[in-house]
Amino acid sequence: MVASDVAEIADGVAVLSIDGPLEHKSASEWWSYWQTYEDLARDFQLILDDSAIRAVVLKFDSPGGECAGLNETVAIMQGMKAEAGKPVIAYVDEACYSAAYALAMVADEIYLPESGGVGSIGVITAMCDVTKLNEKQGVRVEVIASGAKKTDGHPAVPLSDGAIKRTRRTVDKLAASFFDLVSAGRGLPVATVKGFEAGTFTGQDAVDAGLADGVMSLQDCLTFTRNEFSSTKTPTDQSAEKDPATMPGKIAAAKALSDANKALAAAHATMTAAKSDGDRALAAARILAAEEVVAKVKKTKTVTTDTHEEEVDDGEEETAAGDPPPPPADDDDEEEDEDEDAVAASVGEHTTKGVLALARKITGKKAIGEVMGALHALGQNSKRTSRLAAEVATMKAESERGKLSALIDRGHRDGKISKSNAKQIAWARTQTPASLKAFLDATPAMVHTTDDEHTEAAVDAGAKHGAVTAEMAKIWRKQGFAEKEFPALLAKMNGTTSNLNGAS
Repeated sequence: MVASDVAEIADGVAVLSIDGPLEHKSASEWWSYWQTYEDLARDFQLILDDSAIRAVVLKFDSPGGECAGLNETVAIMQGMKAEAGKPVIAYVDEACYSAAYALAMVADEIYLPESGGVGSIGVITAMCDVTKLNEKQGVRVEVIASGAKKTDGHPAVPLSDGAIKRTRRTVDKLAASFFDLVSAGRGLPVATVKGFEAGTFTGQDAVDAGLADGVMSLQDCLTFTRNEFSSTKTPTDQSAEKDPATMPGKIAAAKALSDANKALAAAHATMTAAKSDGDRALAAARILAAEEVVAKVKKTKTVTTDTHEEEVDDGEEETAAGDPPPPPADDDDEEEDEDEDAVAASVGEHTTKGVLALARKITGKKAIGEVMGALHALGQNSKRTSRLAAEVATMKAESERGKLSALIDRGHRDGKISKSNAKQIAWARTQTPASLKAFLDATPAMVHTTDDEHTEAAVDAGAKHGAVTAEMAKIWRKQGFAEKEFPALLAKMNGTTSNLNGAS
């Protein structure tokens, strides 16, 4: 048997699948589908012994399995990995729980998709007592044992407090070993691991809890692993290649750099499509932020990369795929060149002078730090713009309605808007507070009449002061007054005029 019999191998990377429930040794039944710890250890050794294989991916899709043989198998596989000096990556496709997660402690790093789950760090068993059921069915079972504790957990023997306590001690002891294993494998305090209470975590939650190293697809994981550890890649320093401490972080760094470059390209596309100064400002903020991320990721990747990584000749800086080319130097403006160098040092290699000039124009800032701060603030505030605009519009509308209601009430009190004239009230509600206030200030109070005698008196009074002109009638109709109210309005208006003339 060779490695290709137990794993998928491509470009120097072997993928060993760990699927389904797990057990210590093979069951006697030919149809058993449980994967065994013995088989896993054997297959893992076959893979590591193959000189053409440079890295191993353990692909998990398992709910867990037996405690028996688990800790020993993990220890054996960790010893194999240390001796071979080859990196091991765990990928969760899509389940890695309980005993399966214990096996993942063999790996240097753990990745999973957003829907993938890890955890269930704990031990479980069950005890069943069917003595009352047997008695009810007329079945007698006599259990013969050489000691009182020999029958602990036997279903035909009544459960005792002592049996439950002894089983609890066993479960707690096995769980403590599991906690220690995860603590050492993931660099987490034992109290933290125990505090998970055997809970499960998916996607980014697993990363945040410290139980995984990143979220990515299986294809991305395999692609980055193969690119990083391809058999066609010839190291110049074999000893460095053998050092497992240099391996963790490579896949994460490659994925982060790829994501950062995609974000930078998208930001540049946004700038191209921008039509207004506001859109260009937001695009500038995204470009500067994306370049800052690219610079940081590149720096991190350099730190975590093996010492045998090839250097670029003639002092040229390495440019990752997808990065826009650096801008040409401007020999005519040394001061701007120095300023550009400051930008590059602050936010990355590829900041263009055009973006910087636009950012300065829109923010009104000159210093690089101030420009960055203002643009980041603008980018963050833009997320709230739609919501705030809607809230302001709602508040403004409510305020307008409140002011109109107050002015209409004032019109009722002053006798300038009739409570019984629906048309007039409807007209008032279509006005702005400013226009309705002007109307109330300029309009005389109406003479309210409740009987024919008063009405006739008002008409007579209006007639004494001249006729209602067509222009007056037009204005009053527009304001919602009925024609029978015209004489009273005319009388009131003429009375007001007389008072004004007398005052002068």
